[in-house]
Amino acid sequence: MLLRAVLLSLSLTFVAGVGFAQEETKKTVALNHEAEVLFANGSIVRMVVMQENLEVATKYGKLTIPIKDVRRVDFGVHLSGDVESKLDAALKKLNSPQYKLREAAVHDLVDIGELAYPTLTAVAAKSSGPEMTQRIAQAIQRIKAKVPENKLRLREDDIITTPTFTIIGKIVNPTLKAKAEYFGDLNLCISSLRTIRWSGAGGEVEINVEAAKYGSVSGQWLDTGIRVDGISQLTLVATGQVDLWPQGPGQYMSSPKGYPQAGKRNGHVSGTLLGRIGETGEVFTVGDRYQATPNREGKLYLQIAANPWNSDSSGSYQVRVSLNFVGQTP
Repeated sequence: MLLRAVLLSLSLTFVAGVGFAQEETKKTVALNHEAEVLFANGSIVRMVVMQENLEVATKYGKLTIPIKDVRRVDFGVHLSGDVESKLDAALKKLNSPQYKLREAAVHDLVDIGELAYPTLTAVAAKSSGPEMTQRIAQAIQRIKAKVPENKLRLREDDIITTPTFTIIGKIVNPTLKAKAEYFGDLNLCISSLRTIRWSGAGGEVEINVEAAKYGSVSGQWLDTGIRVDGISQLTLVATGQVDLWPQGPGQYMSSPKGYPQAGKRNGHVSGTLLGRIGETGEVFTVGDRYQATPNREGKLYLQIAANPWNSDSSGSYQVRVSLNFVGQTP
């Protein structure tokens, strides 16, 4: 009898231990899935993403990516079914023989706003009819007048970042399962999302900018691989020294803020650390510290303003880069 009681006690203890371990495992998984979700309207909610996989259509076929392997998702422009139907109807009305319907089409396109912008830009490039071209240009101009620049996006592909590689394609899932502390279980509509960044994926990244390569007369830019989403705050802090004239060591030593005594190159003080968002973005001065919310999305490029003597420099700048959401948190 005593032996049976002892065995029963051990059995209950084992079951309880297994249950506790399972709960701890669930808790750990949940923590690993905790993320900051940035919505298209600029609001930020911290939540746990419960979705197991992302289904992504790429030009090489469909991929299934486990959420546990994803560090960040930058969403392109997704249209809900209703918006897509409204957009298609408006585009058809642009070709209507009735003047009132063509006028109404422009109004509808402006009403759709930034969600119509990528399609209108693509149609404008292919349009052959002069009136249709004019009306599309009118709609685009009116959308630009009412929508902030950082919300006007052309990219329709999603960018999924994992620790080993980046996938570019279109997420097929119409919604993502999630859970928030104050809102409970949620189905996040893909069309309402801008960025999801999992805990631990933000942080700082340190980039080394070599003057011999990226401060030379060739004008080469360093592709940092860091993607700016056009809505997060970008911070760059730079240190280090560059010798603008290594043939006479130590005579023209520059900090990231540049060395004015050495003159300018292409309008920038030699030795100055420069930045650019995207391959065609406007060049801006980074110096030893830069903090702003760029109004465009794309990769971050860095360069050192070359010296005016048509010779290479030496040394390097170390740049710490971080991106932080600065939207509204409900």
